[in-house]
Amino acid sequence: MDSIASGNLRRYTTAGLPAAARQCHGPAASVDRRHGAATSPGRYREGYLSAWCACHCTRLQATYSRGVNVTLIDTHTHLDFADFDADRAQVLDSCLALDVQRIVVLGVYQRNWQRLWELTEANPALHAAFGLHPVYIDEHRTEHLNELADWLTRLQGHPQLCAVGEIGLDYYVEHPDKPRQQELFEAQLQLASDFKLPALLHVRRSHADVSAALKRHKLKRSGIVHAFAGSREEAREYIKLGFKLGLGGAATWPQALRMHRVIAELPLDSVVLETDSPDMAPAMHPYSRNSPQHLPDICQALADLMKIPSERLAQASTENACELFGWPRTASA
Repeated sequence: MDSIASGNLRRYTTAGLPAAARQCHGPAASVDRRHGAATSPGRYREGYLSAWCACHCTRLQATYSRGVNVTLIDTHTHLDFADFDADRAQVLDSCLALDVQRIVVLGVYQRNWQRLWELTEANPALHAAFGLHPVYIDEHRTEHLNELADWLTRLQGHPQLCAVGEIGLDYYVEHPDKPRQQELFEAQLQLASDFKLPALLHVRRSHADVSAALKRHKLKRSGIVHAFAGSREEAREYIKLGFKLGLGGAATWPQALRMHRVIAELPLDSVVLETDSPDMAPAMHPYSRNSPQHLPDICQALADLMKIPSERLAQASTENACELFGWPRTASA
């Protein structure tokens, strides 16, 4: 895979589209290593939208363009990716105008940590997490764990350091090196415990092993299960362990029926909102670069699934995130 810093990645997910709609979006989709979903080879694919998608997404855009009038926190982004290099400042200005007041930016490998921190320091709305993502395991070296510990030591107590992540286990990748993934994951869980930081988790086809590791380490600050798409039973287990469930664009697609059923039953004190920008675009913004600017629309769609006002979900998510990260709950989050 090309370097994230190179700007050659195009990972805008089609995971929510029905098969017929996916086939209409043109040739040669790429694969997002972090999510395993077929993705568009280009930045925008409007010309290939099927009649289904054009009709459905137009309706969704009209429905959710009204937004949410409550402060929001995006708990999972990759704003350091080159996808945002051309207009990152404008995106951040727009987020503030939309009351997306805090944005968590997660590291995925050692060579981008410096860039991530420089971007974070330059903008008070950003908060950094450092970690070694399981999908990029071929890039990780044992000494990177020592460097991660050094970063956490240097930044200990800094108000813009918020977590260890993105870390976890990914058994969906082809021929996963499970022992190596588990070794890195448990070492990073130990760092989260040692530095009293939350852990931001990537979990794909690995629930049993992730759950077992969390029970062994018993983190002082728990964390977030990013892009949760599991069962009711898995949700209950993570909640029992003190973890929040990250909800984003995947559940906004109308055919994600199991997710809809599970989300409708989640207690509000267990959820936080996220975008995973630039990936996992919601249904009302298909085939575009995902952005924290879409968080109000995602909030509205998820609140509709829960049959509650969007302001109530926004408030709960913001309060949950502030509690987890140790941020003051003020008018500006």
